[in-house]
Amino acid sequence: MESKHRPAELTVDLGKVRQNIQVVKALQETVDPKREIYAVVKANAYGHGAVQIAKAAQEAGVTLFCVATLDEGVQLHKAGIDLPVLVLGVTDTSAIPLAQKWGIRLTVPDVEWLKKAIKEVDKDARHKLLVHVALDTGMGRIGVRTQTELAEISDLLKEQTYVKWEGLFTHLAKADTKDRSFTEKQYRRFCDLVAPYRERVERIHIDNSAAGMWYPEFETDAVRLGIAMYGYSPAGEDINALEGISPVMSLATEIVMVKKLHQGESVGYGAEYVAEEDEWLATLPIGYADGWQRAYKNVPVIIDGKKCPVAGRICMDQMMVRLPDYYPVGTKVTLMGRNGQEEVTAEDLAKASGTISYEVLTLFGPRLPHRYI
Repeated sequence: MESKHRPAELTVDLGKVRQNIQVVKALQETVDPKREIYAVVKANAYGHGAVQIAKAAQEAGVTLFCVATLDEGVQLHKAGIDLPVLVLGVTDTSAIPLAQKWGIRLTVPDVEWLKKAIKEVDKDARHKLLVHVALDTGMGRIGVRTQTELAEISDLLKEQTYVKWEGLFTHLAKADTKDRSFTEKQYRRFCDLVAPYRERVERIHIDNSAAGMWYPEFETDAVRLGIAMYGYSPAGEDINALEGISPVMSLATEIVMVKKLHQGESVGYGAEYVAEEDEWLATLPIGYADGWQRAYKNVPVIIDGKKCPVAGRICMDQMMVRLPDYYPVGTKVTLMGRNGQEEVTAEDLAKASGTISYEVLTLFGPRLPHRYI
């Protein structure tokens, strides 16, 4: 549940969501003016808030939403969002009638899943079962791998009155690296598998954020825009995102207590931090239960445009920082985002904790309220 009675919140800039989409969309239009943008809003829109992000993305011209689970898709439709929704993950076939009720597209991961799904189809439902067939061209996760499997799926779908084959797609494993060979191999494999069915399905899609930015020449009807929509490069610091793409989310809190720490006094669990001289110390009401991980202890916060180091271990609900001078209770503290000329990004946090920006963003906990601007 949200903790509304403490000064800590995530701010989500919906204008930047729309801007980031437009940057990628403009690039696609130079290659194929008809190419669509699918907004990936799974995992609560990478922690940003699925419904609010979806509404902003719809205003920016996206034509479909991608989610990981059927429940995420139902959430969007219940919120009044009427654009098509595609579930990228594997859905339990017992939920086929629910997908039909809402007109949500499901992924076919293999032949056996489709056989089971056909048995669950509700012939009296308002919508047919709409499916996109996943192709495993090198990711090794889900999808069919051979023309034989795809032909069997094709034959099964030809016989179905209440199932509509709408799309074919694959997912790229290394498009976010400088080595292009594996991605180009996947693309060739995708083209070979898709060729016999290109005129039969309405949509083929291969591009993720990385391919949308760095492989615009790939033939695809759409780009599934994920991390780039939220303002980050899929390659982290290895390859820059397109110019004009900027982070959407920031995190701020306030000082809730200030004390003078004397030389030799310690702070926090394990008495790990010991003052080398007299100094001012501030306590902040945020910790690892909010997604501010212990591994971030070497990432400074920003107060009054100055970077301030963390003092001691980050606690479950609180953390302490060393101040350059006295600041009163209520002073704003930026944990992620810009303050003055200084900035901390999800990439900084990812580097400090040995992970990626995706994980940093999705780990922010439900206690943090979201403010939309």
